[in-house]
Amino acid sequence: MNIFSNNEPKQVNIAYLLTCLSFFGFSGVQRFYLGKNVTGVIWFFTGGLFFLGTAYDLITMSNQVKECNLQIGFDGHSSYEDPSIIEANYTVVKEVTPIKAKSFEAQIIDLAEAADMNQLALKDLIKAGISLDEGKTILEKFANEGVCEEVSMDGVKIYCF
Repeated sequence: MNIFSNNEPKQVNIAYLLTCLSFFGFSGVQRFYLGKNVTGVIWFFTGGLFFLGTAYDLITMSNQVKECNLQIGFDGHSSYEDPSIIEANYTVVKEVTPIKAKSFEAQIIDLAEAADMNQLALKDLIKAGISLDEGKTILEKFANEGVCEEVSMDGVKIYCF
């Protein structure tokens, strides 16, 4: 593994280590590591721009490494050990089965179960959004089939389930 290769992703800790070499007379090594050869030569002959450039590098090193990695085609999600591994963020979409609308018969049974003493009148069906004709037809059908019993109270038909 050649750390000065332009094809290898760069690491911040190595860049900082190379910057520290500037204090021992080896200025600009970090610039060569990041592929900035022209400024690397300038840093080398000027002592890291009289250590001002070296101080700048110490402050901005992580951004310089990110920029360098982006330029050579590596992003923060790529694996440094094996660039062929790609991390993916998958979203699982649950298939939703559409709910069928309940038939009027099923709605009437639900209303009867929720009603006091399981008794319904036509006005209860109208309040639930079932038309008068449809509700009357279904309640009479239920009464004929023995699902409910038709009772007349004070002239009002009540259906007991």
